[in-house]
Amino acid sequence: MPMARANSGCFRVTDFFPSRKRVATSQQDEYCGKRRRLSGSELEEVPQPQGYIVELLPPLLQEELFAIFSVESLIRLWYTSPGTRESLVAYFRTRRFKDRMVADLASCPADLARKNDMSNPCRRYGDLLKLMSISEHTEDRIELLCEYVEYGMNIAHFQQWGAVITSFCDYWDFGLCIGLLRKVLSWRDGWIRKEVVAVLGDPHGENPDAEMLVNQILRDLFIDREFCDRQSQVFWTTTLLYELSTKATRAKLLLILFQTPKKTTSGREFLDWQELSSLPFATRRDAETGLSRLSEAFELLLDTELLSGSGDGLLTLSTGEVFNLLEETTTTPAPWCLDNFIALHLVSPRLFAVSCLPRLKNGHFDETAEMLANISSLAINWRFDYWGQFGTHLEQLLKAMEPDVCKQLVGAIYKAMGSLVTDAFREGRAAQINHEVAAHTKISISLQRIISKLVI
Repeated sequence: MPMARANSGCFRVTDFFPSRKRVATSQQDEYCGKRRRLSGSELEEVPQPQGYIVELLPPLLQEELFAIFSVESLIRLWYTSPGTRESLVAYFRTRRFKDRMVADLASCPADLARKNDMSNPCRRYGDLLKLMSISEHTEDRIELLCEYVEYGMNIAHFQQWGAVITSFCDYWDFGLCIGLLRKVLSWRDGWIRKEVVAVLGDPHGENPDAEMLVNQILRDLFIDREFCDRQSQVFWTTTLLYELSTKATRAKLLLILFQTPKKTTSGREFLDWQELSSLPFATRRDAETGLSRLSEAFELLLDTELLSGSGDGLLTLSTGEVFNLLEETTTTPAPWCLDNFIALHLVSPRLFAVSCLPRLKNGHFDETAEMLANISSLAINWRFDYWGQFGTHLEQLLKAMEPDVCKQLVGAIYKAMGSLVTDAFREGRAAQINHEVAAHTKISISLQRIISKLVI
């Protein structure tokens, strides 16, 4: 019977060969080749040495090992063990690491340094220094950062160092960030602050190169970047503005930082202090290009309430304070022409209430109405889709007023619109007549809709 079973043909030993056969030569070469030539992305998946392994190495070898690790790898290694952290701190204090940091920042493109993501090596260095000092008191942490700033920061790479500075204190109490800002401004015996003070003391446009230098320094360090949140952007812009200027010089510093520069034929940038006073923007696109920075600055100033409760000694501005700065800015060094003043409100509709409320509270109905009529006229002229926001702001404005005040304003608006149409007829400007009539119709419809909702 055993022999019969053997000859029955049910199975043979060689039947199992297909499931046991070795990998084909081509497949084996491909697999081994992958092991021999790891790509960059595959290298990132290789587990990093564990902390206890690093601790077994002598200090000299530890430093050599750390020197070949990326910043991201050093950050991951930080979390492995207390002993490894001590070794990393010792490495971070070395001249070798500082030179490496300076070189890496210098090689980082400015566009990349502005980003707020993991691809930005400048922010990773800020995160690394934050980890290194995490157990220190705030004053000591600030001193540590300034040690690196003093060692390697230079004007050619302020954009990169600005990313290190702002990421170092991301999510800090803003009251503590003020101390850091003041320490950075004292870099090299207060050179930055001295440059700002000197420029603000000079007549407008007397030293265009110095004005652009201040623009570059402050924008690169604290303004031109992606922030971790809106609060941080509001803090750095408003605190910087008020830290470096007085009431008398604030409008000038605001314009130095946020007025759009012009270029000479040779490509040199400068600030044209007469343009906004004498040359109206020809098109909507020109206005948006020329006023976008300034508009964003006022939007940030209007959001300082976001800083409430985020630290001691923080600046929060009232509508009246923003109004005063707006008036000073649009009369520096000379009053802007009306079209440019109106254009700023079209580009930044939130300024509508800022400009109107204080005027109405002081009984300047005709002036307010003239401004509203010109906003309407310019919006029609530029085909500016302003009416949704305009109607909302106007309705909020009327709701906030007493019925008698509301009546006076509505009457003054109709009077101002009629004056614009009459002037266009008198001067024989056919195209302008059509624009003024269209604007009159548009604002009348808005007013009728708003008035129907209000009890006057």
